[in-house]
Amino acid sequence: MNYSLYFSGGALQWRFPLAFQLIFPLIVASILPFLPESPRWLLLQDRHEEALSVISRLTGKSVDIHDPDVSAEYLSIKTTIYQERKDRVPVMEVLMFRDKTQNFRRLLLSCGTQFMQQFSGVNALGMSSLPHMESFANTSPRLLSSNLATRKRWA
Repeated sequence: MNYSLYFSGGALQWRFPLAFQLIFPLIVASILPFLPESPRWLLLQDRHEEALSVISRLTGKSVDIHDPDVSAEYLSIKTTIYQERKDRVPVMEVLMFRDKTQNFRRLLLSCGTQFMQQFSGVNALGMSSLPHMESFANTSPRLLSSNLATRKRWA
């Protein structure tokens, strides 16, 4: 889209890409009222009959709520919720790195590596988004070598 609008000048060049992004949320927002609730969310809200109904509709067109596949899925979701509630760890235990899974530590490590990648300038070496410009990675050796040659001449 950027390349196709590169040659058109004026406000269309930046307004159309911004406006085009609104098409997809509008499609999703118009379909959203017709989608059923998640069976997992319904079970978390103790709405078991509705959860069974949704599972049966998701399983097939004319599947009854007493079907073995529906019952198996229902029990699987219910068991998972029970297990998660049983194994719940207090927030302070997670923040103090005392939980078994060390999820907060993993989160900090992953965010730290992403931050350091952005902070170190790795993305500056990537390809340029403009079609007529060369990337910094391709031009930096030439710039540095010509800069060194200029310095040697002046020395």
